[in-house]
Amino acid sequence: MGARGFGKEVIEHRRAVVNSETELIWAMRSATAEPTATQSKKTRSSTLKQIDGSLTSLTLTQETSGDFVAPYPSHILMKNAFRRLRNGRNSARTAAFMAESIVPLARVGRVESPEPARIASGPELTACSDAEKYFVDTLRQIETGRSRRQTIVSVYHNDDGQAVALRKRSDESSALTLVDLTANDAIIPAGTIVGVYAHNAPLTAAVSPTRSQTYSAYNAGKSMAIAPIRLSPWAHTDELDQAAFGVYNFGDSYDYRRGNMIRSVTIDDFRQAAGQVLAMCGVS
Repeated sequence: MGARGFGKEVIEHRRAVVNSETELIWAMRSATAEPTATQSKKTRSSTLKQIDGSLTSLTLTQETSGDFVAPYPSHILMKNAFRRLRNGRNSARTAAFMAESIVPLARVGRVESPEPARIASGPELTACSDAEKYFVDTLRQIETGRSRRQTIVSVYHNDDGQAVALRKRSDESSALTLVDLTANDAIIPAGTIVGVYAHNAPLTAAVSPTRSQTYSAYNAGKSMAIAPIRLSPWAHTDELDQAAFGVYNFGDSYDYRRGNMIRSVTIDDFRQAAGQVLAMCGVS
């Protein structure tokens, strides 16, 4: 299939997923509004608020690309749920809603026994559509040794030396999770962009192979402190779902450069690069 044909396929795929998810979310709302024996009044009320808060954005999502960062309704649901977790609002009910509804809808989070984490407190963070480019720049810099202006790159690891998250340059406090995590009983899928704060993890080691590059390893301990922000394309394994993050112009156009950049790497590539950083820092 030629490049143009692939772009058309991505646009059609995204449109189909948006329509399907929207129908499922409305059905979910109708079912939740009905009293059931297994849900308390507070749980129904909390779930309805989460659904209604996201439904207000669905018309926009159906007509636009979600600004490159939330091409599907499930991405909006996840962003709103992450915000509630960061704000400490009804975290138990939010976690239950994520596990029972959002994660299956988004088709992310695949590990039966995710790594433990905890919700961090700190300045409010966002992750714009440039985040994907900077993460790929970070990966390429680690692979080649040639500067991509990622001056300080950090990897957070657990007590066993496993890479948990890869953080791009230090003046931007966001990282990409490399494994599925669970914080406050909520699933944080691998490939989620999260906020990290250096004071929440001690420095293990740092090396500077060049004057413009420093690589650091931080010990996140038994549970990494994170502030989940949004899903990245690499939370998905399906190529079309990843490429959907390149749709724009009211859902009718596809940014081939952005799409090709996203599809040029996988979550396993980020894991391998993080492993290289840990090796440079003497973590095994």
